[in-house]
Amino acid sequence: MNRRLFLLALGSLPACAGSSLIPRPGGVSSPSSPSPLTLGRPGEVPVLLLASRGREAVLVDDPLLGPRTLALEGGLVRCSDGRRGSSLEIEPGPRGELSFDGQIYPGRLLVRARPAGGLELINLVPLEEYVEAVVSAELALWSAHHAELAAQAVCARTYALSTLTRRRASNARATLFDSTLDQAYRGRHRPGNSGHAREVARRLRVAVEATRGQVLTRGGRLEDARFHAACGGRTSSATEVFADALPGPPPVDCPPCLARAAAERAAGAPLRERPLGWSSHFDTEQLRAAARSLGIGDRVLSLEPVAIDRGGRWLRARVEGDRRALSMRMDRLRAAFGATSLKSALFTTLTPPPGERIAPSLTIGGLGRGHGVGLCQEGARDFAEGGYSFDRILAHYYPGSRLELVS
Repeated sequence: MNRRLFLLALGSLPACAGSSLIPRPGGVSSPSSPSPLTLGRPGEVPVLLLASRGREAVLVDDPLLGPRTLALEGGLVRCSDGRRGSSLEIEPGPRGELSFDGQIYPGRLLVRARPAGGLELINLVPLEEYVEAVVSAELALWSAHHAELAAQAVCARTYALSTLTRRRASNARATLFDSTLDQAYRGRHRPGNSGHAREVARRLRVAVEATRGQVLTRGGRLEDARFHAACGGRTSSATEVFADALPGPPPVDCPPCLARAAAERAAGAPLRERPLGWSSHFDTEQLRAAARSLGIGDRVLSLEPVAIDRGGRWLRARVEGDRRALSMRMDRLRAAFGATSLKSALFTTLTPPPGERIAPSLTIGGLGRGHGVGLCQEGARDFAEGGYSFDRILAHYYPGSRLELVS
């Protein structure tokens, strides 16, 4: 992957910097190039469509050329057009789109047999079309501002290339996933027929095009540019939250989330629009399911933090079951309890309190949504509403990074 220098440095910011403290662009030195990606074609990224995994047959449709069925037969992929092989590619017709399970995908589709059995479908999609689709899936487009869309585009592009580079170093078959295991991806954005819907789609295309090829780098490599829905007031360190993360930006205060959290405390309840606060109740059956998922027995007896960061986010927790106790990272705990219920690891209340016996139920209250690393989407929206440009938003959440161009 060759890189051209984009002449803008993202300088370090104080944790609670306001707009007057955003640094002006500075000079940049040329960093070394990262390892090249092994892609189907230059400029493509491979995205595994998880809904296809393990199926014995898949149906791929083309609006002009019609449907084709691909099935596993004797360890090979057989297509209804007569082709057979360990993997088969489906090229789109003149309209440049293919559909699977009701979703329209740009680029090509690769169907291959899985070593573990069944088939899997991979979308070989041009990078910029992938970025546009991720932005459309990750943000509420109807009310998004240009700077918010553009900042998200840079993060999506950077995360995709950084993740593929690392995975391909050990596995040539590695892909991105189409879910929040990586980034939400639902194929091509399909706007409605209203004038507003068409305008939203136009704004999306303009924002992606305005940042075409732009990525974040740190120390001569691509940034591990993770992002999340709402930090609740302060972001966290990637290496403290994720076992596989690269060293990245330091935690920073998020003034928009701090202001929202203060407003909710004053009101005694979450805001009606874009609330930060949440509360989840876990009954006996839900706690039993969590205990079994973690392998600690049939009951959760107590829960307490082992490590908490400066922002109050739990980094590790000790969970005691009726058979054994375990200390674990919070991503594992959230998966066991359900990430839609434990919306973040920034807990504000536990009933019963941490370390006390849980019987018969547990209630947890918290702030924010997601893992808290990197760009805060709620904060980015408020910054954009306040007049921040996309590069100033990125400077806040990824201090010490640079914007550069890939080609």
